[in-house]
Amino acid sequence: GIYTVTFPYFLELLPSRLRGRAAVYLSVGWPIGVLLAVGVTQLLGGLGWHVVAVASGLAGAWVFAIRAWVPESPYWLAERGRHAEAAAVLRKLGADVPEGTVFASSAEGKERAGQPLDLFRGRLLRVTVLMLVVNFAFNWGYWGLQTWLPTLLQDKGLSMSASLGFVALSAVFMIPGYVSASLLTGRYGRKKVFLPYVGLAAVSGVAFAYADTLTSMYVANFALSFFCLGAWGVWNTWNGEFYPTALRATGYSWATAAQLGATSLAPSVVGYLLARATGHSSTILFIMAFLTVALLCAAPLPETEGKDLE
Repeated sequence: GIYTVTFPYFLELLPSRLRGRAAVYLSVGWPIGVLLAVGVTQLLGGLGWHVVAVASGLAGAWVFAIRAWVPESPYWLAERGRHAEAAAVLRKLGADVPEGTVFASSAEGKERAGQPLDLFRGRLLRVTVLMLVVNFAFNWGYWGLQTWLPTLLQDKGLSMSASLGFVALSAVFMIPGYVSASLLTGRYGRKKVFLPYVGLAAVSGVAFAYADTLTSMYVANFALSFFCLGAWGVWNTWNGEFYPTALRATGYSWATAAQLGATSLAPSVVGYLLARATGHSSTILFIMAFLTVALLCAAPLPETEGKDLE
């Protein structure tokens, strides 16, 4: 639920010229959180899982900082006719807004805000279908591999502790992936960064499947982490820019549902394939095929770099 709201909310607080770069940086919280979670588990694990769970739960206290310092979305305020409050937020964010400004908003948008069926009407139908397929296929390609990565690595001869260290190092390589994507999306747009990054992630996955030495396996998986998570950062931004304010969070909630559907199914299907002794390389190639589907379905989506949110 938090994930669904976070990106649309953040996008609505940013000017168009900074939106792509800044929103990709928001995604960097994922690998940082993974590394902190691994660190807390290693540090406090000896005290019992209850202590680890409580320490993890304390991270939720950050919501009080957001409540105190982050303003409400000016788009949402304007949509509801609260023009003075919207202007005050924009001034707080550095914009020059004269007193008495009335923002253009849609009465129908306010009335129909959050209606899921509106995602499948008119010009939004094609965008929504493609968006859902991309979210499902992309998440399948990522989580189908990551969930079983320790097991796949042990099949390659690594111990469990070495496998977990490998996963932690992969998280480190996600960060420069996000940073590079952030710098590039502001210059070249969403599509010209997302499509090559997904393609290179798939190529890296194939290289990982056929790696015959420890060094080549490390290089291929770190390249996969770099490009896959860089692409995720761009997608988190792009995905929230397809819809008008009245439907932005609704569209994002459906996107999240598609991701979670893949997250639920992929580990079971991949586990079944591994249990049936399908083979390490064949299983990874099957997973990477979903990244190819994500790439093909993202290609027709509209470019949104530099455009104002509706």
